[in-house]
Amino acid sequence: MDVRQPWIPQTSATACVMAVVLVAACCLIVSARQGTERRGPLAKTDVLQLLAGQVAQPRLRTLIETYGVSFDLTAEVEADLRAVGATDAVIDWLRAAARKRADEIAAKAREAEDAARAEKRAAEQAAWDLVRDGASAELFERFLQKYPDGQFAGAAKARLTALRPQPGAVQTDAHGLSWVVIPAGTFQMGCVPGDAECDADEEPRHAVTLSKSFALMTTEVTVGQFRASTVALPAQPAWNQEDRQPVVNVTWDEARAFCGWAGGRLPTEAEWEGAARGGREGWRYVRGENLPLVVSGRAAANVADETAKRKYRKWTIIAGCDDGYAETAPVGSFPPNAYGLYDMAGNVWEWVADWYDAGYYARSGERDPLGPSPGSRRVVRGGSWGGSAWLLRVSDRDYSGPTYRYNDGGFRCARDVT
Repeated sequence: MDVRQPWIPQTSATACVMAVVLVAACCLIVSARQGTERRGPLAKTDVLQLLAGQVAQPRLRTLIETYGVSFDLTAEVEADLRAVGATDAVIDWLRAAARKRADEIAAKAREAEDAARAEKRAAEQAAWDLVRDGASAELFERFLQKYPDGQFAGAAKARLTALRPQPGAVQTDAHGLSWVVIPAGTFQMGCVPGDAECDADEEPRHAVTLSKSFALMTTEVTVGQFRASTVALPAQPAWNQEDRQPVVNVTWDEARAFCGWAGGRLPTEAEWEGAARGGREGWRYVRGENLPLVVSGRAAANVADETAKRKYRKWTIIAGCDDGYAETAPVGSFPPNAYGLYDMAGNVWEWVADWYDAGYYARSGERDPLGPSPGSRRVVRGGSWGGSAWLLRVSDRDYSGPTYRYNDGGFRCARDVT
């Protein structure tokens, strides 16, 4: 006999295995009797051992109900248990224990969710307490970004609406300048289909999205407004001295400087055209498909007309139109467009922010385009008191050197809405 190996008769191997199982089962039973704690519920292997050890069913039931189970009673698990003697009653006890375990897990999950919701509500309450009396729209925008559907979302939206100017709202600032809010949106920019007067630089027609509302001055900047600014007033023609006349002879840099003083900027070309269209698609002119010479019994715009012809006899004019002004008219003398903007056609050309490029529309961005790379000329829009009818079309584009001064060139400012 080899003394290095423990001697176990071959015939008793099965008995040894059964002994181990019985010992494990007995341990479980003893722990149940004595109230000693296990480290957790019964695993599948525990139940298999108890069944293999032929533990009495009342005792097995006690163990299952005392400790519970840590496994789901799937069809595969049930088959394994029945293979070692599990009865229908045992399966029912195990199923009830598994269901109890699932209910406990679900209850804990609900408790965790309730705690998380309570924590979130407390955080939202604290955040709301910080901003609720604020006077800045930005505060409420940030709050809604973090809590878009929270308990204070309705109140935050109401405050935001009250603080942020709404489309169409007219506001007068500390400088006495009037602004109207232009809504964000998408419009078709460029040559209207069927317009035979379009130049190549007005094409192709393309969709442009202005992603944010912005404010635009309701009128062109006047002589009086410019005189009140910190920017030196350029020399004005003898016929353009009154405060309500639109300022002319202004360079692009002077226009930009005034807008900066007023807390704004020059509008982009896309903003200008979107505002001039007034939300109306397909119109060649500010007020319709055709150029109306009279609107509500009043002349439609200050253009080259019969009045100008009486002073400038060699001019080609819009026959039949008599607006009463040979040169500039006081701003707001003619009916506004659908957005409440005056003189978007005629009176004076208006500087915009963009550089001019005749082919830019072919590669223009669709969202908030800023115009082409720097060039030598800036875009002007809207026609003037000396302009012909085709120059009054909404899509018409013209340009000028930024340092040039024209007696029919002015501007209006834009500013961001916060």
